[in-house]
Amino acid sequence: MSSNIILTNQEIEHKIKRIAYQIYETFVDEEEVVIAGIASNGFVFAEKVASALSSISTLKVSICEV
Repeated sequence: MSSNIILTNQEIEHKIKRIAYQIYETFVDEEEVVIAGIASNGFVFAEKVASALSSISTLKVSICEV
């Protein structure tokens, strides 16, 4: 049984950081953004994006699970 790796951990972290920058660039004039993630893995991803966004901006970041 062979496994196909689509993205490495480093590539995933880079994509998350790029998404965070894109959100910041789009909403730079806002005071707060809400990141929503679909239950389980989507919420984990939302947490990672929110964390990256918080580290690069002064936006208030809220997270919710859908």
